[in-house]
Amino acid sequence: MLAAGCNKAQPQTGNQPISQSSFAKATEDKSANQQIVQATTTKPSSDVMGAPVITVTQTVEGSNLNKLSDVIPAGENAVDLLKADHQIDTKLYNGIGEMVLSIDGIKPDSKHYWEFFVNGKSSNVGPSSYVLKNGDKIEWKLSLISSSGE
Repeated sequence: MLAAGCNKAQPQTGNQPISQSSFAKATEDKSANQQIVQATTTKPSSDVMGAPVITVTQTVEGSNLNKLSDVIPAGENAVDLLKADHQIDTKLYNGIGEMVLSIDGIKPDSKHYWEFFVNGKSSNVGPSSYVLKNGDKIEWKLSLISSSGE
């Protein structure tokens, strides 16, 4: 894929995500002489090169680098998204993929780990194996490692 990494969302200024443009259109109802305002939000389905894109949200517990949303190339995984917005350390394991060791300098202690949630549920696959879908809500939380003796 030639342009797979070229379409990451750029840092934004202000409160609105760069992926959305909102506008209000006013029309006048002449019989009632009232003004009706209709708000419309548009989301891009492709980037300027025509490649498909998706919109996702991501939050990292304890980080001040969270955004309202991201527009990313379709086909990226959760680790790709995390790398786009945060400083992370990972370790690659054969058969499992990348394991997140730290996010924005936050390292779990020996009793915790970075747990990855998709749409409010703990993921049953690793973050480098999860291909993001339009509208996904990704969360990263420090979770307690459970032991089999408890």
